[in-house]
Amino acid sequence: MRHKNSVSQINLERDKELLRIYRKAADLAGSPATLDRIFTIAACLPVSKFYVSDYWAARYIRNRLNGKVKRFKNRQKQILYNALFSEYMQLSKRFENRDKSFETLVDMALERPAPIIGLSPQSLRDIVRYRLNIKQYEERK
Repeated sequence: MRHKNSVSQINLERDKELLRIYRKAADLAGSPATLDRIFTIAACLPVSKFYVSDYWAARYIRNRLNGKVKRFKNRQKQILYNALFSEYMQLSKRFENRDKSFETLVDMALERPAPIIGLSPQSLRDIVRYRLNIKQYEERK
């Protein structure tokens, strides 16, 4: 049985979103653009929600609340998790007097729009290539 917001569920939704932002980035880059430029633009585009599993989001937020700030090597991931923590803090202030559990607030924060996807341009390139190759293979059958 899959958890809500498990990695296997999130990856399918995220990959569809990646294909959407890849097409949008290709339009923004213009016609004489390299793939590196397209994926660099795509890595900076906003997405419809935070594509992070609820377990890791809760763990990161709980650590931040306890004063432990995790530093990521990937700059995009650091921006993503900082934005997630900001969303959580806004929601916790808004629902301060109501009975909302920690997990409910984390789930609500995960459903809010994210400023970036949180992946490096190279990771985006690998995932988009993989998904496009699968789509082409299925169309040939």
